Amino acid sequence: MVHEIAQVIGVNTDTEETICQLIWKPNQYIRAKGVRNAINDLHFQNKYGSKGYFVYLHYNEDEKAWFITEQVKHLKHYSKNEYVTRLRERKALKQSLDQTKSIDIVFGKESGIETFHRRKGTHKKGYARKIAKINPNQKNGYGVKGDFISLTMSKPTTLYENTLYLDCSRGETWQEDVIHLFDIRDGKVHLIAKGNSIAEVWDSMEKWFEKDIPLSAIWDIVKVKTDFNKKKIREFAKFLLDYCDNSYWYDTVEEWEEYKMVEEIIHPPIEKMEDVTISKAESKWS
Repeated sequence: MVHEIAQVIGVNTDTEETICQLIWKPNQYIRAKGVRNAINDLHFQNKYGSKGYFVYLHYNEDEKAWFITEQVKHLKHYSKNEYVTRLRERKALKQSLDQTKSIDIVFGKESGIETFHRRKGTHKKGYARKIAKINPNQKNGYGVKGDFISLTMSKPTTLYENTLYLDCSRGETWQEDVIHLFDIRDGKVHLIAKGNSIAEVWDSMEKWFEKDIPLSAIWDIVKVKTDFNKKKIREFAKFLLDYCDNSYWYDTVEEWEEYKMVEEIIHPPIEKMEDVTISKAESKWS
């Protein structure tokens, strides 16, 4: 028997075939018949959201065709290693498709921040972080959450708009450290605040994160996730319902979000993908 696992990404109504993207090779797809050869049932399901489901594909040598035999109930429990691989690939692919504006900048020469520097020596190297969120109960370095990044005097760094950054340029002593809070606007570094400690720029951090918060906390979440696009709001509502219905599978919301990323449909335009329906079958049976 020849088997594949794929994700349903579309239906060709002209040929009555389901287009299934191979999960480990996102640039390839197979054209397959529907569950129990009932292609009309699959059409009905796709109309109501079955795109994105993972399915088992079986090649029938007698009919020289691929068939969807059943849905993969839960990819995470199918294979942990392959699940982790898929998640890593999805994160990389999602990042490559991200249209957020960015700049490549040699910070020490092109930032326009005169007090930025990276001195030599253990204490005097300094550091920078991309701030993902802050904890208002710890208004110091422990309250800043986010990845560390490299800002240097000579090498370029990629920085993104709609992102808050914090830099600590070390002084001769701890008391002479300079904290820079900045973001990227219109392709340039915008200095928001400067001080000798994180506590001194804390209020500016809070204002940056609060700048788009509506009156209702739930609408803040909706705005962040959907930008108030009605179609995205419906998708977000479905996302929350799915979580409520399936949260027993997960210990944390973060685990649920990771699985939704694994499930997410991400692929190049169909015309740029490789149709391996025949070649895949021939290579298996040669």
